[in-house]
Amino acid sequence: PPGQPFCQLGGFAAASEQGRQACFSLMLLSVCILMKGGAENLRRLAAMVKPLADELLIVCDDPVSEAFQDAASQYNARLVPHRWQNDFAAARNAGLQAAQGEWVFWIDSDETLLSPDVPTLHELLGRTDILGYFVTIEDLKKGKTMSPRQHLSIYRRQKEIRYAGRVHEHFNPPLELLAARWGMTISSSPVRLLHTGYQPQHRAEKLRRNIALLELELADRPGQLYYLIELGRSLLLSGQPRGHAVLAEAAQTLRPSLPHSLPPSPLVAALLEYALSYAPADFPISRASAVDTAARWFPSSPPLAWRAARWHYEQGQIAESAELLRRVLEMGGSKNYDDTISFDQRIFGDETHLNLGVCCAKLGQLDKALEQFKLIKAGSPFFEMAKKNIGQLERNRE
Repeated sequence: PPGQPFCQLGGFAAASEQGRQACFSLMLLSVCILMKGGAENLRRLAAMVKPLADELLIVCDDPVSEAFQDAASQYNARLVPHRWQNDFAAARNAGLQAAQGEWVFWIDSDETLLSPDVPTLHELLGRTDILGYFVTIEDLKKGKTMSPRQHLSIYRRQKEIRYAGRVHEHFNPPLELLAARWGMTISSSPVRLLHTGYQPQHRAEKLRRNIALLELELADRPGQLYYLIELGRSLLLSGQPRGHAVLAEAAQTLRPSLPHSLPPSPLVAALLEYALSYAPADFPISRASAVDTAARWFPSSPPLAWRAARWHYEQGQIAESAELLRRVLEMGGSKNYDDTISFDQRIFGDETHLNLGVCCAKLGQLDKALEQFKLIKAGSPFFEMAKKNIGQLERNRE
């Protein structure tokens, strides 16, 4: 989340058609779920996806309880026993190896399907030019829904499609590369999932698990930028200061790529946000460089625009700060922003209106300042500050 308001008035190669059609002889969907035990959760998930799935596969521990087996039998779910190897990619690849459908749809055990209906999904799967679909995931954190993010969870089952990475597993090779090679595309979809795995009661355990797997992944394949960023963030979230050193290593790894026109990974946005907010003064990427890089690589990222606005304000560049804050509010209103990484949607709310109002006041745009302050209603944590600013501006006019 943005944190405290940063400004105050007083002071901020295509495949052949024959080859493609050979893959499309089936219209069968394999829904795959990766989970540990828990018969009741299995029943919930199976009942949820039963209308969609031609085949339901549960990739699970080996062995499982009798109750778990009974729940699977009740819904005609096929168990794919896989002894845990500290490797999520290996588990997902086991599911892919066992799947028989033309399409695969992965749902995690802490997700709930919100939409769409069966006819809509079948229409999506009837497209012969699509290799995979992004689904929208809404993360629930501390009872608040974060901004929706996109995840490539539905795709055609092909032997070339496999995962890599012990945690935060990813396609290797990337699905976008395979789609281009086969003359196909990756598309968005109306499929929506609610993810509850970030709730406070699960957070500490999940962080411990992820840190251990990230350490193993980097021991296997050192220097991976994505995993350095994830490890650094996870360490800091768990209260371990060592995360700062790991993120500094990630920044050193990123530095040679800074002049490039495109970022090496979408997660670099999180590293730049850290550079603009919590990084120490000797961080390998300066705040000025982070502002410039963020504007080139992630012009539609609300958190980065907000952080850059704060930096401009602190440099006395009020007009630049105001422009970025307006951009944040415009992105919130239009819903047209980078949805690769989720963020707290309060960034589109009263705190940004307050900061923009202060910038407008400092620029002598008093009517615009009052307009922003008056958008903040009673009950908001920023209402009293806005009310005080309105009073000060009105007294100055007198």
